[in-house]
This record gives sequence, structure tokens and C-alpha cells, in this order.
Amino acid sequence: MNYSRRSLLKKLALLASASGFDARAADDLVFGHVGSHSGVQSATGIDLRNGISMYFDFVNANGGVKGRRLVLESIDDQYKPEKTVQAARELEAGRKVIALLATLGTENNDALIKSGILAQAGLVNFGPRAAAGVLEASKETYRVRASYAAEMRKIVTHSMTVGVTRFGLVMQGDGLGREGEKALLAVLAATPAQLVARASYDRTTSDVSKAVDAMRKSQAQALIFVGISKACAAFVSRYREQGGGAVIYAISVVDPTVVAKEAGAHKARGLIVSQTMPSPLKVSMPLMRELVQAHAAARQKVNLNYTTVEGYAIAKAAVEILRESSRLDREGFRKTLAGASSEMDLGGLILDFSGGKRDGGKYVELSVIGRDGKVRN
Repeated sequence: MNYSRRSLLKKLALLASASGFDARAADDLVFGHVGSHSGVQSATGIDLRNGISMYFDFVNANGGVKGRRLVLESIDDQYKPEKTVQAARELEAGRKVIALLATLGTENNDALIKSGILAQAGLVNFGPRAAAGVLEASKETYRVRASYAAEMRKIVTHSMTVGVTRFGLVMQGDGLGREGEKALLAVLAATPAQLVARASYDRTTSDVSKAVDAMRKSQAQALIFVGISKACAAFVSRYREQGGGAVIYAISVVDPTVVAKEAGAHKARGLIVSQTMPSPLKVSMPLMRELVQAHAAARQKVNLNYTTVEGYAIAKAAVEILRESSRLDREGFRKTLAGASSEMDLGGLILDFSGGKRDGGKYVELSVIGRDGKVRN
């Protein structure tokens, strides 16, 4: 090979790399994901992304969708709402993504919806991890997970069966916390139970010292944590260190495996977390058996937890919608989803977007951290 030919091939390779396209790019079915892959929510963002990628790899290894390859383009927004909007604009303009999957964060989704990009581009925001109240404003947004109201009903009902009537609330000081508080108050209004204490913390930190003091001084029999995993681990650790004895619950935003790792099994023991996805250990479900197969074949090491399951389920639902579409593009995906006429069975996990519904998920179960730090349901 002479020098001029080597030089030409090198330039062509650099151009292909810079554009982000490869030889099959024209036929790729590209979806986007925006989430925190660094910072305080990195564990959740990475597991969501990996769950989606794991399913895409599984489908691609079995022929793709009508012979075309699935591709996930993901961008780290560092849990910053302004970067969420910037990343969505980049994905929409650069790769003409079919839809956004598993956008992470209540404030982040709120900023995305208010930016107008979803409506302007006809871009579906599918399976976001955010409070339902924020998402209701967007006709382009569809939930795969159950609402916080459904989680609160499960928590309160479970608590009251063992005689709890006094609750304390620890909440993140943002839209997530406000939505959680609103959901809890609505559930309690239909019961004889009361909210006797509440405290908040800054969403950008894990400084929960004031919340710990407030809950220790309260008469609450059970505490409900509405916030992210790292802050929950800090709260559980300090509360137990200082002699706090109330039962602690957390909503599904919290990853119990992260809490057990950071707080330690002894302190995290007994934390009850509501979950909007089945446990990956529930192999009686066809969906979980498939996920275990996909996990074994994964090209990289992937955590197997509730968050991974959520990413996997979101990806599987999106692909099922795409398979039903006569057009494998953004418009086809949007119209097929909006015109759904029946439930979708992902293998034991049922979603229902029929009749124009945008809240497809209803599943809720409780998990608990055992004395060994392992999560059981």
C-alpha cells in the first residue's frame, strides 16, 4: 500500500469516527437516553442505560428488528436539568432518534417538557423516571413505572397492618420531594393515620443531618424517604448511629443495593423499598428468565437489580411498539403508541397504553434489605 492510499484511508476513518456513523448507520434504529452517569445519581443512571443496552444487544444478536440494528445513543447530563435539555436537543438534531428512553429525574423531565422540544419535534419521552404529576403536562410522555401515589398506598397499607398510625417524611428539596409529599398526603387523607413530622434536604448534596435530627425528635413510628440512593444511605446510616428506631421505607427512586453498600448491611438492615418492577430473582416470570439469558450474554459486566430491570423493560416495550409499526421511524413509533388498542404483556409484566393512556404501568411490590445486606422481596 502506498503512502497516498494509506493517507486517504486514514482520513476516511477519521471522518467516519467524527460523524459517529459506521457502515450500517443508515439502517440503524437509534434511540436516545439522557441520564446522570456521573455525580449523585450515577448508579441509577448507569444501571438504566445498561438495562436498555442489554436488551438491544439481545435483540441484535437475534436478527434485530426486521433485520435492522438497534442503537442506543446516551448522554450524561450530570443530573442537571439545563444539561438534560441540551442533551435532548443534541440527540434530536444529530441522530434523529426515534424516541427518548428512561430520562432520569423529576426536575430534569420537568425542564425537558417545559423546553418544548418534545412537542416541537414530535419526540416521545418513553419510560421516564420521574414523578407522575410533572409528566402529565406532556402528551408526548408515557410512563412505564407505577405512580408515586401507587407506591405510597402500598407503603401506608403495609405499615398500618402492623399498627403504624404516625408517619414522618424525609424528602428531597425539589419537585421529586413535593410530588412524594403530595402523594403521601392524599393517601393518608383516606386513613386514620397522620403525618407528624417532615424534613427536606438539598437535591445536590447528601447532607441529611437536619433531617436526621428532626426525625429523631419526632413521634413518628415509620419514616418514608423520598429522595435518591446516596442521600438515603447517608440518612439511614446517621439515623441508626444516633439511635433512631423507627421503621424506614423508601420509594423506588432509591436503589437498596446502593444503600446496603454505602451504609453497611448492619445499618441498612430492615430498610423497606417499594418497587415498580419485578425482582430480577423472580424467575417464575418469563420476562425475568429472558433477562437472565440476556445478562449471561452481555458484552460487559452489568449489575442485575431493580433498576436494570426497569431499563430492560422500557427497552423491550419500546421495541414491541416499533415491531407493531408500519414505519420504523419517529412518526411511526409515536402513532403506533398513541393508537394502542390492547394491553402489552412483556412476559408477566403488563403495560396498558390502550385508549390513549399515558400511564401504562401499575406494578408495585415491596423489597427489604436483609441482615446480610442482600435485597429480598
